[in-house]
This record gives sequence, C-alpha cells and structure tokens, in this order.
Amino acid sequence: MTTRFRSPLRLQVGQEISLGNDEAYHLNVVLRARSGTSVHVVDAEGRLFRAVVRTINPSVLQIEAELEGSSTTPDRVLECWVPLLKGGRTDGLIRQLTELGASKICVFLSERSEVRPNAPARTKQLERFRRLSDESTRQCRRTDRVAIENHGALPQDGPGFFLWEEGGAPLAEVMAGLDDDPIRVLVGPEGGLSASEASALEACGWRAVHLGGRILRAETAVLAAATLVIYGAQS
Repeated sequence: MTTRFRSPLRLQVGQEISLGNDEAYHLNVVLRARSGTSVHVVDAEGRLFRAVVRTINPSVLQIEAELEGSSTTPDRVLECWVPLLKGGRTDGLIRQLTELGASKICVFLSERSEVRPNAPARTKQLERFRRLSDESTRQCRRTDRVAIENHGALPQDGPGFFLWEEGGAPLAEVMAGLDDDPIRVLVGPEGGLSASEASALEACGWRAVHLGGRILRAETAVLAAATLVIYGAQS
C-alpha cells in the first residue's frame, strides 16, 4: 500500500513541495524512505497525486502525475457531537469517527463533563484533534478532510438527534424513515446528559433517540450511533 501525505497547497504536476516536521519524521524514521521512493499526496482540493521523494533531509517531494482515486466518502453526511472524555479517550473517538466516515466532529463540554480544560488547553486539544484526524484519513485512504471543532457547550441550533437513556425512539427505526439529508448526532459524557440539557436540546429542534435497553459507555455509544447512521445510508 502506497503511503499518503496531505498538502495544504493546490498542487500541479512537476511541482516540488517540502514536508512539515511531523510528515518528514514519518517519511524518514517510520517508513525509512529513500530518494526515489514513490508516495501519494492529497492536495488542498482533495485531488490525489503520485509523487517521488527527491531529497530526504530536507524532505522534498516532486509531483509526477494526478491519479484517478476512487472516493471512500460515505453517502451520508454525518456531524457527530462527542463529549470530551477523561483519560484522552476522545483522541480515539476522533480517529475512529474519521475512519467510519464522519464529515464533521464537534467536541463539547456539558454539565457532567469530568474534565474542564482552560482556553489555552482547549486550543492545543483542537490542534491535536485535527492532526489525529488527518493522520487517520491517510490510514483509511480518505481524500476529504474532516471538519473538527471544539465547543464549550451544547449546540444552540437544530435539528439533530441526541442519545437519551430516559426515552425517545430507537435510532435504528428513526434512520429507516429518513432520506439522505445530512444528520447530526450527539452523545453525552460519562454521566449522561442532564434533564435540563435534554430539554434545551429539544427546545432548539433536537430529538431524543436511544440504542436499546443497555447503558453503554460514552465512546461505545458514539461509535454505535455513527455506524447505524452511515450503514443505514448505504444499505
């Protein structure tokens, strides 16, 4: 499998580009690439190119040809609202949701969130989340980039669906009656959403749904809901 890198530039055949520190490390240390090694590069517009390594230190690639890449983007546009979880578990969700095909991931804080970083820490978190997602697009061969946002509160507008253990319709049944419009899904933190938060979400157009009678861990619920939404759009 040819390694993929991502460039913030709009590329053209014949162009030479330099890799950033993280990608240069991956090329040189992880892959142990040499001059002449062939790689793939996704540009700012999501186009796929074949490139060749010209120099290692510094790491410079030359674009050789534009490729016809098959899209791995799911038919369903999914926006996931996921809680900031303790122990760095949100990092894993960013990776897995990117692999599943989420189009946008919004990390939020709620009343029962167990970790509450300050503003500078949240800025660093956002940078890390975006880097993790980009790395995951390379691994799962996506050419599109996932939008990542870091919010201090619940969404203030609807519509959408939120998982709620106190009631609502089964998510699988709800999905069966929907068309291919974009969908937003929100899952609460370790202790769940409070009743006041559920009411606030309903007031701005969100609808309560559930995944069944079992109480799932927050990260399990996120991935189960995302899989149901995306699989339902493709079945």
